[in-house]
Amino acid sequence: MEIIHQLGINQTALIQFAIFVCMFFFLNIYLFTPYYLALKERETRTLGGEDLALELQKKSTELHSEYQVKAKEVSKQIKEIYDSHRNDAVKEYDLIVGKAREEAAELLEKNNKTIGQAIQAVAASLGAETTTVSMVITQKLLGK
Repeated sequence: MEIIHQLGINQTALIQFAIFVCMFFFLNIYLFTPYYLALKERETRTLGGEDLALELQKKSTELHSEYQVKAKEVSKQIKEIYDSHRNDAVKEYDLIVGKAREEAAELLEKNNKTIGQAIQAVAASLGAETTTVSMVITQKLLGK
């Protein structure tokens, strides 16, 4: 005991050591152990969440690529439908315009024939009246 007294250790140090041990066990039971367990639980949940997040990220990437492929297919189908309807519309337009041009050409030809016949009829009637008119002019000039 004398060595302990020479080192300057007295009963106070033993009391402090006893208090330290009691507080250590008390804090270990009521503070450190629950905190450690909660920390472990949080880590296990976080690791599971990270794995789930990575899995969902991969799934999202796959779905996005699948969406792009399907969107391209749908776009291609829409373009095909549009092109086919456009071609049908162009064909129908050509038929309608061609028919209208034929009808216009027939109408022009018919009107040209009618006008030609009218001109011939007027020329024939003028030809028949020319002799009559020339005789009337001659008689008037001669005073008869």
